[in-house]
Amino acid sequence: MSFPTLLRWACSCLLASGLWAQGGGRLPFSVVGPDQGLPPGSVACVAQDSQGFLWFGSENGLVRHAAGQWREWTAEDGLPSAFVPQILAAKDGLWIPSLRGLVRFREGKIERALLDGVPSTGGTGRLALDGHGRVWATAGADIYMQQDGLSFTKQ
Repeated sequence: MSFPTLLRWACSCLLASGLWAQGGGRLPFSVVGPDQGLPPGSVACVAQDSQGFLWFGSENGLVRHAAGQWREWTAEDGLPSAFVPQILAAKDGLWIPSLRGLVRFREGKIERALLDGVPSTGGTGRLALDGHGRVWATAGADIYMQQDGLSFTKQ
């Protein structure tokens, strides 16, 4: 390790310890769980939408935290699967992949995406946004790009 790298590391440690001491030995985080109203189930992911709401994907569904209140959507509400492994906050809503298809959650409604004109019912992997705000999705060995609204085409 070079001397400048060692010096930066030492300064970072000192700064961190100073912040730790100023906070009375506590970091500025809160624990959130069932005692605070979070529905039961392991949390797999978290996202923040353009309105500032926090969304959590869990093994039991989609959960929103707003103004100290929790709201949950499950497979009974229309999610294709109870497990929510990823949430992608886009300009047109929240996109959620699952083993049973890709859906968009917008204005309280769950809508199934169309992959090459067919409702998405198979496994959908990872999601990403490009520089134009379009959603990209993987499904098996295929990659799909959002065309308009709920429509995606294979690339």
